[in-house]
Amino acid sequence: GSPLGVVMIRPGFERDQPRDPPVLTVLGVGQIVRHQRLNDGRYNIVLQGVARAKMLAELPSTHAFRLGRCALWDDAPAPSPDLVLRQVQSLRAITSTLAQRWPAAAPTLSALLTEAQTPSALINGLASVAFAEPIERQSALECERLDQRGQLVLDRMLDLLAQNSVEVADA
Repeated sequence: GSPLGVVMIRPGFERDQPRDPPVLTVLGVGQIVRHQRLNDGRYNIVLQGVARAKMLAELPSTHAFRLGRCALWDDAPAPSPDLVLRQVQSLRAITSTLAQRWPAAAPTLSALLTEAQTPSALINGLASVAFAEPIERQSALECERLDQRGQLVLDRMLDLLAQNSVEVADA
């Protein structure tokens, strides 16, 4: 029931996974919504993002996982609230069209359109679907303002619409 923070290994150190490779300091925080125990004792998990945070310090751990002291990181105010609202309007229209062209993602995209109650819920939800590569997701996570993240998502959604065949991560 506790939130779980997910950090990205610093690029270039991925091969050091059995040890404790350095990690980036901006992380996503989520609640486990599904899990599956594997035969070797590890788990596959699905998180629903609830916040962003910055790691202040890594703490000693006797567990198989790492521990850190973190602070929640809220979005800085956008220069214009109208800008975010315009982005959301564009994202809703583009997402609706994209759902028709991307059947594998249609249920997820449709759910986001109906369930996202706030601009941040829509933008962050679409970021999790639109960006397949971890470094792209990290770039969106690290945006200081919602309008900056909204622009990244909007640009990516437009790219997806422009592609002849949509090649993105499974939703």
